[in-house]
Amino acid sequence: MMHFEKDYAVICDCKEGIYRVSSVKFDNSQMFYRIGETDEYEEIPGIWGYVDSKGKEIIAPQYIYAFDFCDGLAYVAKGKWERRKEWDDKYWTAEQLWGMINKTGDEVIPCKFDEITRFIYRSIEGAGSLTHDIDSCYLKAHFGGWKEGNWGILDYSGNWVAEPVFYDLDYDIYYDDLIVFQKKPDNLHELYGIYSIKQNRILYEPEFNDIRYDRDTIILENHEKTKETITVKYSFVARV
Repeated sequence: MMHFEKDYAVICDCKEGIYRVSSVKFDNSQMFYRIGETDEYEEIPGIWGYVDSKGKEIIAPQYIYAFDFCDGLAYVAKGKWERRKEWDDKYWTAEQLWGMINKTGDEVIPCKFDEITRFIYRSIEGAGSLTHDIDSCYLKAHFGGWKEGNWGILDYSGNWVAEPVFYDLDYDIYYDDLIVFQKKPDNLHELYGIYSIKQNRILYEPEFNDIRYDRDTIILENHEKTKETITVKYSFVARV
C-alpha cells in the first residue's frame, strides 16, 4: 500500500507519476455552481495539491479546482471557497483564476483567466474524409470576466495567438489553422465566421448559419437573407 507523508481527504489515481490530492472533500450537493459549468467541474471542487510517486508532497494543496497532469502540465484554478446563505449555505467561489502549472508548481500560464481549455486539432485525411483528433498546439481562453470579457487563443507559453475579442469559439481547429467563431447572437440568430490562426486574420465575417469542412473544401451556408451556399477550396497544411 502506498504511504503518504501527510493525510489527505481525497487521493486520485497516479497520472504521470503524480497524485492529485485534496485536503478537503466536497459533496456536490454542498456546491453552488455558475450557470454553464459542466459536469467536469462538478467532479473536481476541493483544495488541491500534488504528491509524487513516493508519497512526498511537491505542491501544497492550494487550488480550488485542478486537473491531473497531461504532458507535464495541469490546469488549475486559484480562488477561495466561502459559504453563502443566499445559496442555501452552499459553498461558492466569487472568483476562478485559471492557469497551467508544471510539476514543480511553476505557473507556465499565469492564473488570471476565467477559463482555459484544450482545443481539438482536427485533421481530415484520405478517401472518405477520415478524421483524426489530437490535442492542438493552442488553447481556448476566456479573459476579462464573464460579463465583459471574451474568448481568445493562447499558445502553451501563455501568449495570445488571437486576442480575446470573440464572443465564442469552436472546440475544433482544422489543421491547427482554421477556427469557427461566433458573434453575439442578435434576435436569437447565431451567426458564424472563420478565423485563420496562421494568417492572423478573419477569413469570413460571422454571416453564416452553418460552416463545415469536406477535406480541402470549406462550405459556408446562409439560411436567412441570401440563402446562399459558398464553397471554397483551402490549402490545409498538416502538422508534422
